[in-house]
Amino acid sequence: MFKTLKLVHEGTRSHTGYHKRFKDVEDTFYGVPRSLCKEFIKGCVKCACKKPQNNIAPLKPISSKHFMHRGQLDLVDKRADPDGPFCWIGHYIDHFSKFNFFWPQERKSAIEVAHNLKVHVFSVIGLPFILQHDNGREFCNDIIRETIKIWPGGNVKIITGRPRHPRTQGLVEQVHNDKIRQIVEKNYKHSVQNTMRKTIQKVMARIVLLFLTMLTIVFGNSTVILKTKLGNIKGISSSFTFDNYTRNYKEFRNIPFAKPPVGDLRFHQPIPYGGWGDTYDATRFGPSCIQSVNGVVDQYVPNTNTSEDCLVLNIYVPSGSSESNAKSVIIWVHGGGYYLGQGMFYDGSYLSGIGDVIVVTINYRLGAFGFFSTLDDVALGNYGLWDQQMAIKWVHDNIESFGGNPNSITIAGQSAGAFSVALQAIYPANKGLFHRVIAQSGASNSFITMSDAARKNAKLLSMKLNCNESLTQETLTCLRNKTAKQILDVFNTIPTSTYSINGSKNVYLNLPFAPVVDGVFLKQSPQNILYGKPSPELEFYKSLDFIFGACELEGIAIPYGIREIQNRLSFNISDGVPSDYFRNHIIPVVVEQYFNNNSALASDIYKQFLSTISQDQAINVVNLYSDLFFYFPEIFSLKSHASGNHNIKQYLYSFRTRTMFSEQMSVLFPWYKGNGHGADLYFLFPFRGQESNLTTSDRIVGTMLMKYWSNFAKTGNVNGPGLVHWPTYDDTTKKYALLDINTVINSNLYGNRMEFWSKIMNQPGPTTPCSRPECILGRK
Repeated sequence: MFKTLKLVHEGTRSHTGYHKRFKDVEDTFYGVPRSLCKEFIKGCVKCACKKPQNNIAPLKPISSKHFMHRGQLDLVDKRADPDGPFCWIGHYIDHFSKFNFFWPQERKSAIEVAHNLKVHVFSVIGLPFILQHDNGREFCNDIIRETIKIWPGGNVKIITGRPRHPRTQGLVEQVHNDKIRQIVEKNYKHSVQNTMRKTIQKVMARIVLLFLTMLTIVFGNSTVILKTKLGNIKGISSSFTFDNYTRNYKEFRNIPFAKPPVGDLRFHQPIPYGGWGDTYDATRFGPSCIQSVNGVVDQYVPNTNTSEDCLVLNIYVPSGSSESNAKSVIIWVHGGGYYLGQGMFYDGSYLSGIGDVIVVTINYRLGAFGFFSTLDDVALGNYGLWDQQMAIKWVHDNIESFGGNPNSITIAGQSAGAFSVALQAIYPANKGLFHRVIAQSGASNSFITMSDAARKNAKLLSMKLNCNESLTQETLTCLRNKTAKQILDVFNTIPTSTYSINGSKNVYLNLPFAPVVDGVFLKQSPQNILYGKPSPELEFYKSLDFIFGACELEGIAIPYGIREIQNRLSFNISDGVPSDYFRNHIIPVVVEQYFNNNSALASDIYKQFLSTISQDQAINVVNLYSDLFFYFPEIFSLKSHASGNHNIKQYLYSFRTRTMFSEQMSVLFPWYKGNGHGADLYFLFPFRGQESNLTTSDRIVGTMLMKYWSNFAKTGNVNGPGLVHWPTYDDTTKKYALLDINTVINSNLYGNRMEFWSKIMNQPGPTTPCSRPECILGRK
């Protein structure tokens, strides 16, 4: 034994002192008693003479003072215990905010690391200025070079930092250890206590890989069998505790409502799935529809699998539901710009249990798979909308078996989900399938609801996939023969969300594949339906109860896009936006994209939103885009809805409560004092397993929102015991709720700005709506 210890001691490293040498020997010999290791190292005279050196911080701190200024990368070697093809765990941490990102990785190559950093980290929170990695500067420089190659525009500046430093020593490793310890303590506490050290390490490594890939594990839940007209179905019976009250519920996952849209069913309207033979196992979540990896969202989804066979829904049923005690239903349509998202991200158990309603979350096809269109009979498009419509019909036809009331269904969604439910509300064939609509941050007549370049993007996709650009049936056959990965890889080369052209200082917003006027689902543009002559579409729209609303600073995506091209600019977006940049690079993009380059309107918009103070100008830029995409379309949708309509209820809100994400955004932009796009979701759908992170005020606001929403779903009236009375909206009093921990009722939301946009939109000329397929609010 001593001979072996001596060989290890002399052969692996020099005499580095007792503390460091003891750890080397201990790590090598798991079964050797600690006392024996200690006695051996103490007997080494050379090690005994080595005194431990204290880590002394340098005069100049290495920790960054700005978000994403300095980041550290680490690759955890799991080749001894891989999970399928994944032999490495990638881990990135931002030094300032301590944000952590994890991902599984197959190989330790600079190309693969750079790709994963782009997908999981940099595309989400931006590029760092300094990148640290403890595998040597050469490898780190290779990663930086590969990142520059694949980053849009290629104009990137990243330098290599010191891989190790007293101020950051062990930062990444500590996160590894903390994460392992948290999971072990929570799920494997009793089974680990009496396990040998080597076995413990293997168990912990396995847990970490399961955690990083977010595999669904159900602990302590019993199963339940339900009889439906489609066959028996097995779900989960579970409970949760919120505000010291325990609520029971049943959950049914991954229920198919349409046949897999593959082969000839790709770029085709969905086909009903029908029934199943044996008892259907609905205890595990299914895959998301084909999409790119999202480093932030993927931390909170039960699994990160994607597939074309994804047309499924999940049902959350509160206790006491039965055919004789039928509950109202809320169908949730997720957002994500029509190219990201999944139903399982939204844990409906809280809304279901607290609101005493059934909650259904759905998947629908995304990106090119859901919205590829040639604007003719070759490929009409809107497949994602048809998926949603089939899911709604499935719920209406089958929810009674789950204890739901088919005559009291509300469809709800946020962002692209709000655009979607607002479009479903003007499709008259939906009459009788649902009765109320909640549109959070979105309306059918928004500037970004529809695609104005569908055929152009269809040609671009076809060309890059080496299919006929003429967009004929031959093109469609070629595209159907491509793999899903091939299509997704090409789709990812087309700019989505905020982007900038190489070298330009302008920032654009683009949703390349989105709904179109197809002559079937949408026979004319939404604004023509809402403001035009009486039609079946308008009649159906006016028969529904509505809630419209948005968060305070919805347009924050634009400053975020400016931040992506920070190195091209002479100012720091963290300090605000100079008025000359607003005049020369914001206004031209707005009038180009949305007002057909009307120079007269450019001058009017510039004067309305001008400020000589950079921080105020930044807020005005956010307000400009908040108005264009959300507040103006929503308020004018309500105006159309209220016109001559006295029996239907409608409500308007602005959401003010800040979240932990709002605080993190304020690190990026100190002038940012409100909340942004999607802040209300944090309260309606608390992250699964994160209840302990909710503050008392979070719980108060969350309970308030869930009760308002569920009351509305039951009767069309949001009000109930313990809630601030929220009056309906009309075009005279214009009452709305400012939703916060202390909710107040105000009038005329952003009145001056809405009056300005009303005058702009009513001007004749380029802003006049038209009925051609490519026409959207004010665009040709």
